[in-house]
Amino acid sequence: MDYSIFIWEIIIFVLICLISSMIYLNFDYQDTNNFYKLFVPKNDSLWERIKVLIGPSLLMMLLECLLVEISPNFMFSKLISLIVMTLVNPLFFIVYFSFSKWDMIVINVLSTISSALMGLFVSIWVLSISILPDAIIYISAVGIILIIIFYICATFFQTDDMLFVDPITKRKTLKKDI
Repeated sequence: MDYSIFIWEIIIFVLICLISSMIYLNFDYQDTNNFYKLFVPKNDSLWERIKVLIGPSLLMMLLECLLVEISPNFMFSKLISLIVMTLVNPLFFIVYFSFSKWDMIVINVLSTISSALMGLFVSIWVLSISILPDAIIYISAVGIILIIIFYICATFFQTDDMLFVDPITKRKTLKKDI
């Protein structure tokens, strides 16, 4: 793997962690700007935890596409990285919440950083393997587009599913909050 790609992935990881931490610290900020609502959580539900990490990751992926000569495995590495982060971040919360029954912002930020780190490791591993077939690359691009569509729909059109309920306060994200 090219050393510059490795360095760039580390820079992206640091930026994702910084942006996610800043977004988490703006928790429950009331604003009517729809762009802002795409990234800032309204409660402590599993979806909002996922949103805090995936939103900056999607922005950094766009930035990476614009600024860096990307690897042929770029789309697949980012798709797998997004999937890993989407699964690991809520899993960390579920595990520590099942033991402690209370929420700590330090643990939330550390779980977000740990999830981003796991996504980074997976991304670097996929980037380091030999070039994948074109079909996998195209399927990966479609997968990323589907993740973006789901991200927008889940942010603006929430249901009464447990994914959107704060496990601590049992409060749902209200439609007026979205």
